[in-house]
Amino acid sequence: MTTETLPVQEMEHQGVGNTSPKQTYFQTIVALITSPRLFFAQLPQDTGYKNALIFLAISGLFWASLRYVYFSDHSLFQAFTLGINAMGMPFVLAGFTFMIMGLFFGRLASYRHVAIIYAYATGVTMMVSWLPTTEIFTEPWRFILVAVGLVKWCSFSWMQAITSIVLGVIILLVMLASMSPVLMYLRQFLV
Repeated sequence: MTTETLPVQEMEHQGVGNTSPKQTYFQTIVALITSPRLFFAQLPQDTGYKNALIFLAISGLFWASLRYVYFSDHSLFQAFTLGINAMGMPFVLAGFTFMIMGLFFGRLASYRHVAIIYAYATGVTMMVSWLPTTEIFTEPWRFILVAVGLVKWCSFSWMQAITSIVLGVIILLVMLASMSPVLMYLRQFLV
């Protein structure tokens, strides 16, 4: 046993990077906050959506519940809509990142890998981002976690990861801006 493998084995014993059902929600949060590089580096390549979706769903319910209580004028419909949006947006962003990756760098990873990375990164940042002003800090943190995941789990270079993320976000923002007149029109019927 080398000294280099000892910390990895100790981290596995503590649940960091272990994606078995025994791993608790809070162990995943601690792993993503304290050692995201190790967490993503230790994810098996055949990891499925299940654990990432459960993690994202628990975070999304927590986030939507707090938004409902404090910020949504106690409109259950608005809280439900915010929750669905918060849990669905990682998969939309993963799609744009995957598209940019394929256009510029070839197929470096599957959509599943990119979506799982976005689900974990979004889930951990939701713990803080329910406060509106904290989004200024949590959004960059989320994209840093995504970049770390792309580099450590999918073998992107840092430049490829940052380029894919930034261009994916730009495409999403342009798409949302072009849809804003329609969304404003529909909003008057929902409120």
